[in-house]
Amino acid sequence: MFVADMLKEKTNLLINPIVKQKMSKREEELKRNGWTKQNTIGEPRLSECVELYKSLGYAVHLEPVHPDEMTEECRKCYEKELGTVKTIYTRKK
Repeated sequence: MFVADMLKEKTNLLINPIVKQKMSKREEELKRNGWTKQNTIGEPRLSECVELYKSLGYAVHLEPVHPDEMTEECRKCYEKELGTVKTIYTRKK
């Protein structure tokens, strides 16, 4: 079972499918260091997701959201919450 599936099962959340787009240099660096991008989300679900990933044995890293790196569709949804929305990255401890 994938972590996203466990997350949905445990928190009863719907997680948007990952939108394929070009990776930023920062995202490429995180990937090279073993981090996997999970999702972009705001509070109160952000804290719940972080807690769940940690309880499943993952190290968690949060990155700020950069609107210039988002698709237009994503930017429309998050533009009012940019200060509170983060992208969650995980890796095995």
